[in-house]
Amino acid sequence: MFDKSTKPPHDGKNLNIQILRAIAIIMVVMQHYKIRMPTESWYLEMFRYIQLWPGVDIFLAISGYLMCKSLKNQSSGKGDFVKHLKSFLLKRFLDYILF
Repeated sequence: MFDKSTKPPHDGKNLNIQILRAIAIIMVVMQHYKIRMPTESWYLEMFRYIQLWPGVDIFLAISGYLMCKSLKNQSSGKGDFVKHLKSFLLKRFLDYILF
């Protein structure tokens, strides 16, 4: 399908994760729209049958998966797992503080 000399259009990202991320975004936006914006009665009635708050849970699951995958990729080479774990946690902590 793709010429081996070119990169695939998804640039190495896991498309399943990207689809889950899109679904989670839609769920969270729809839930917040109901709360913050004036809506039609059919839209409000829809929430008697469905709940869209699990979009936040999906984001948490995706974050945990990607963090574990990142740690696994870092530690799969040579070296001590504990050293990689400390480096990983320090980087995440600094990213959290600085950004």
